[in-house]
Amino acid sequence: MITKINFQNCYYSIGGGFDLQPLLRLTHLVDQYLYVNLYLQMDEVEKWYDEAFQMFDFEVLEKQIHQDFDETKHFEVDHTNLRRNLYYSNFLSRDEFAEYNGEFSPALDLPQYAIEYRVRRSSLGREFRFVFCTAEGLASYLALSDNGRIAPRILSTIQTGPLELALGILNRFFSREDVVKPDMWIRGHEPTLHRPFFINGDPVLQNAGVFSVPAMCFIGTWRTGFSYQSQHTDVRLCRGYMTPFKQQQIDETMVLEGFLSENQRHSFTHQKFDFAIPKSKKSQFIVCSRSIAEKNKKPKCRIIYWEDFAFHIREKEMMPADQQIRNLKTWLETNEVPIDATLFIIPYCLEDQGQLYAQTIQELDQKTHTYLSNAHDFIGIG
Repeated sequence: MITKINFQNCYYSIGGGFDLQPLLRLTHLVDQYLYVNLYLQMDEVEKWYDEAFQMFDFEVLEKQIHQDFDETKHFEVDHTNLRRNLYYSNFLSRDEFAEYNGEFSPALDLPQYAIEYRVRRSSLGREFRFVFCTAEGLASYLALSDNGRIAPRILSTIQTGPLELALGILNRFFSREDVVKPDMWIRGHEPTLHRPFFINGDPVLQNAGVFSVPAMCFIGTWRTGFSYQSQHTDVRLCRGYMTPFKQQQIDETMVLEGFLSENQRHSFTHQKFDFAIPKSKKSQFIVCSRSIAEKNKKPKCRIIYWEDFAFHIREKEMMPADQQIRNLKTWLETNEVPIDATLFIIPYCLEDQGQLYAQTIQELDQKTHTYLSNAHDFIGIG
C-alpha cells in the first residue's frame, strides 16, 4: 500500500524507467522512492534493478513482488476519482488531453505489477524503500495528491516528453494557488534529442515558471539504463528546481554556515567559490574537479583535482566522500603540503554524502573552506 504519508515523503518519478541516480544522490532528502511507469515488463525491471543494486553502493534487505498490483487497491486514494481529476482538469488543453488519451489508453488493458525493495545505502547506513509499479504517472500523481492538496518531497520528470517542460503542462498545474508544491522538481532530457542551442533557452532546463530557482545541478554525469527502443544514449541532462518561496525558507533556516569543528579549522558556506580569492601560490590550494577549473580563469595558487583520486579505477564509480577525503589527506602528505596551508574545496562527492564529508573533513590537518553552490547540497547536516 502506498499511503498519503508515503507519498508526502517520497521521490515521485513519472516514467523514470531504469534509473539509479536518485537513489545515489537524494537519500539525505527522502527515504521513499516511487517510480510509476508503463510499457516495461516485470522480469526486465526486476533483473535490471537486482543487478544494479549488486553493482553499486547498496545492500538489498528485502524484496517483494506484487503481481496483483492495482492502483485502485494499493494506493490510498479516493478510488472513484482516480482518473476523474485528470479528465476534468483545467490545465490540459483539448489537444493535449486527446494526445494523452492516445498515448496511454492502450496501457489500460496491460497487466500490472509492483516490485518493492527495502535497501540500505552501504556507505551511509541509510535505509530506504523503493517501489517500481505500473500505472500512468500523471493520473496517479493527481490521485495520490488529492488533486494537488498534498505533494511529494520531490517530483521527477525526465525525458517523458511534455511533462518536463518548464513552462508546460505541470507548470500550469502548479500555477494554481490551491496546489501544494513539492520541495523540488527535477527536470531533465536526453541531450541527443534536442538541439544544443535554443532561441529562448533550453525548454526544460531554464529558470522559468513556478519552479524557477535552481536547487541542485548534480555533480558528475547522470546516467540511466536503456528503457525504450528509440533511446540514443544513457546520459541525461538534469537539474533540480524550487520555487522562490522555498528558496526563502531555506535561506531563513539554513544551519550549515560557519565552522563545524571546535578548533575552527573547517568552515562551510552556501555560495559559489570565487576563483579570485586565493592569492599565494605556496600556502593556498584549490581542490575541485577539472571541469570546474576549466570554466574559470586559472588562479595563482595550485589546483588539486578530485579526478586524480576520487574514483574506483576499475568500475569508474565515484568513491564515497570519506574515501575521497582520506585519499586527499594521503596526497597532501605525499606532496608535503604544510599543515599551515589553506584548502578551498568544491566537493565532488554525490549530493547525499554531506554528513560523511563533514565528519571526515576534520581528519585533515590543514584549514579548509568548503563551498556549496546548490541549496540542497549537504542540507541539514549542521
